[in-house]
Amino acid sequence: DIEENAVLVVSSKPLELVPYSLEFIPAVELTKLISQMGIDVRTVSFPSNPNRIWIDSRSNGISDFEEIVTKVDKMENAKWPLDIKTQKLQYLTADKFKAIVQQLGIPVQVITLGSNTYTVWLTGDSRDLLDVKFLLREIDTKIAQDDSTYFIYRLANISPDDAVSRFQLLQVDDAKVFALNYPLFSKELLVICPIDRSNEIKDTLKKLDVKGEKIKVPVDYSNSPAGQSRLAARREVLVKLTGIPATSFFISNNISRDTTPYFVMWVEETPENIKKIRDMIDSIDSP
Repeated sequence: DIEENAVLVVSSKPLELVPYSLEFIPAVELTKLISQMGIDVRTVSFPSNPNRIWIDSRSNGISDFEEIVTKVDKMENAKWPLDIKTQKLQYLTADKFKAIVQQLGIPVQVITLGSNTYTVWLTGDSRDLLDVKFLLREIDTKIAQDDSTYFIYRLANISPDDAVSRFQLLQVDDAKVFALNYPLFSKELLVICPIDRSNEIKDTLKKLDVKGEKIKVPVDYSNSPAGQSRLAARREVLVKLTGIPATSFFISNNISRDTTPYFVMWVEETPENIKKIRDMIDSIDSP
């Protein structure tokens, strides 16, 4: 039992290479991907056979390897290399986060592994990836832990921004409400709350989703001699973009105090819709 007699045992199993056929992802790109994801498998591939890969049967991560092949070897991933981003999660599980992204319709591919509960891998357009990262910053909180649920709530009368503001005034500690994507132009909220509180939260949101009293407010103007026709054209666009009826819009005669023409368009609407109109006008003037 002396040092020079020590023997290093590498493995008691013989080397056996297990072949896998690939349809869309090149073997060399798959090798890069599994390395980036930290999957514990040893692979062999050859440039002369790009759609075939062999793995060492003694590898520890074979199940992860097989799972990732089924998830990425698809037609939509035929254009390689894919730019894969690793995203760590703190409270949300990977499966729950993936389900939220899919339900919201954000066009990114979220890759998960059953062995890695709090990590996802993302690929997609850079702007969509930013949307996902912004969403994650908002929702990956203690409220989103395993005993929570999430649902999409569709508003009927007020904007998501207004709904979030009203809900925050209630100081509900165990639920969170998020305005989605383009809050001024959509009607959907993402809600995360304890499972046994979901019906109560829905009832609360229903009570908040009440139209405000209509008021009359100027929203646009023109100092062109053809101001009325110009404002009428802008009104037509606003009606189409906001869904607010043309009967809510009014255009004045020339009300200038001097020789320069001055025409005003005003609306009779709820404060929520007036804000929507004004924000849409800003978007039209600075697209």
